[in-house]
Amino acid sequence: MTGRGRGFPRTPAVPHPRRKPAPARREAGARRAERAGAGKDARVVRGGAGWLPPAVGCRGLRAGRRWKRRAGRADRRVRRGPLEPPGARSASRQGPAAALGLRRRPSSRTRCHLNLRKIALEGANVIYKRDVGKVLMKLRKPRITATIWSSGKIICTGATSEEEAKFSARRLARSLQKLGFQVIFTDFKVVNVLAVCNMPFEIRLPEFTKNNRPHASYEPELHPAVCYRIKSLRATLQIFSTGSITVTGPNVKAVATAVEQIYPLVFESRKEIL
Repeated sequence: MTGRGRGFPRTPAVPHPRRKPAPARREAGARRAERAGAGKDARVVRGGAGWLPPAVGCRGLRAGRRWKRRAGRADRRVRRGPLEPPGARSASRQGPAAALGLRRRPSSRTRCHLNLRKIALEGANVIYKRDVGKVLMKLRKPRITATIWSSGKIICTGATSEEEAKFSARRLARSLQKLGFQVIFTDFKVVNVLAVCNMPFEIRLPEFTKNNRPHASYEPELHPAVCYRIKSLRATLQIFSTGSITVTGPNVKAVATAVEQIYPLVFESRKEIL
């Protein structure tokens, strides 16, 4: 006699007749992940049966904890490497970078073809933009966002120094190597630098545009800022009425020179405080 009442032995667990075994469930989950990853934006997270989209679900809390521990060890190994010596980050923020708040945009190549679908399904912190043919991958340390194309070209945005930009690009290359790609880190360069500075006064934009008509253009119906271009420096400045100026140039020296050249021009069109 069996039953759950007091004094009776417990009935042994009997598997459900319709429930699939574990390997079959994992294969079914992988197939659902592939179908879900075929959409325009496939946000991928870590799951018990590989990298699965949130629509499929995350299984295996222990597997997730093990992955976090492995990721932490990998981050510590990368931070111990010779890419960024002690004091390099603080030294890089001295000078114009500290005053302007610079952001670097480096680019590099991997010299191999990249399978974007594989990166989306197996990578970490990625967003697959299938309609435009690229993958966005984000890192926390340093806090950057990388755009990856199937040709092997990678563009990183968000770095605050050249050392940090190169460090993040090498971390991305190492992540792609762990996914099985034969990556060779080459052709690293800083494409442009974005800087933001604030003037201690407000600016009359119509007057400034009238005085600097060949180089300045102002369309208030399209954009609230004046676009000022310096062809010799290959720099573009967005000047706002509040005194905020956004500068984009090929390097730090060009950005600092552009700010020095624009200051006397905006000073003539400043708003006087009564």
